[in-house]
Amino acid sequence: MDGGVLMHATGLNGTLELLEDRIRIRRDGWASRLYGRRHHEEFLYLSDVEQIELKKTAGGLAGYIAFNGGTDPDAVEDLCISFLLPQEKQFSEMHHAIENQREQYMASPQYIKAHEFAFDR
Repeated sequence: MDGGVLMHATGLNGTLELLEDRIRIRRDGWASRLYGRRHHEEFLYLSDVEQIELKKTAGGLAGYIAFNGGTDPDAVEDLCISFLLPQEKQFSEMHHAIENQREQYMASPQYIKAHEFAFDR
């Protein structure tokens, strides 16, 4: 795994990567053409994640993990990865890892210092 990727999961329409301070969604293979060049890579800082929705598979059908913490309501679809039953455990583990990493990151001195206001000093 490249530069700072803590965990990754590959789904039907892309690869979800957990980094130290953000998530990255890469649209690989045939799916990249569906999303266009503008959406080949999407980033979302952990501090911007407001909700993680993990819809597990029912009867062997596809599930998904979606992040809608961005400011653009049209971006919800851009921040979604679909998966099949054999990939469900991997995405469930990724969901927990993202929540844990977000907690740690938001409590880190680097995050707190970076978000201090000048008038708080």
